[in-house]
Amino acid sequence: MHAPHLFEGISRLKRAVAITTLVAAAIAITLISTATASSKQAAAGTIAVTERTLVLSYRDGNDIMRELQVRPTLTGTFSGTEVSLAHNVTHPDSAGAERSIVDRQLQELKAATARYHSIEQAIAAGYLPPGGQMPPPSATCVTGPTGNMGYHFENHALMTDGVINLTEPEVLLYERMPNGTFKLTAVEYYMQANQTTTAPVILGQTFLGPMPPHHPGMTVHYDRHVWLWKDNPNGLYDNWNPTISCP
Repeated sequence: MHAPHLFEGISRLKRAVAITTLVAAAIAITLISTATASSKQAAAGTIAVTERTLVLSYRDGNDIMRELQVRPTLTGTFSGTEVSLAHNVTHPDSAGAERSIVDRQLQELKAATARYHSIEQAIAAGYLPPGGQMPPPSATCVTGPTGNMGYHFENHALMTDGVINLTEPEVLLYERMPNGTFKLTAVEYYMQANQTTTAPVILGQTFLGPMPPHHPGMTVHYDRHVWLWKDNPNGLYDNWNPTISCP
């Protein structure tokens, strides 16, 4: 659903839910009135009908998938055959606003890659620098025009399987610290150009490419960086990060 039609859709939804809850309330009131028909005093009480939370997914003006959670409710009072009803739609989330699907996906990605702060765990999972030499030669620290990328640790199996999985990035990026340790800074998604007819999309971002191989053994490919573990003044998805140091 596109943003311009979102509120029209919600209005229609409200009307549909209102009809359903109104019928349910009317039936309940009828049953109560029938059960108390022999009483000298007419039945009276309150009405509260809460529907399940409804999740609306749509693309905003920046082509980013978003979620809007709403919960329709029906409240009111009745006395005898007189009924007063009020229908409302509320946001169940505490912020009372739209929640970006991408934000949720980024948290999932963080949870999945947190263990790779340990370079040993990254290597055990199949992530290695080009050529497999540890520590990687200083010359393999990738530099660029508006910043650097740092050291790439590539998972050959993931780079050649033709599948893009949110929680299994094909490449991990590290920065070498002054004490010689490696700090996880970013992830990179990668797909060989001969395995797709169009540029893939992840986190609402279209991959860059096709681009030539960066070193022997790599093919023409598409890729997309995500600076998940270190802020990038150039932007979360930019190739280059001016805060990354290379020797």
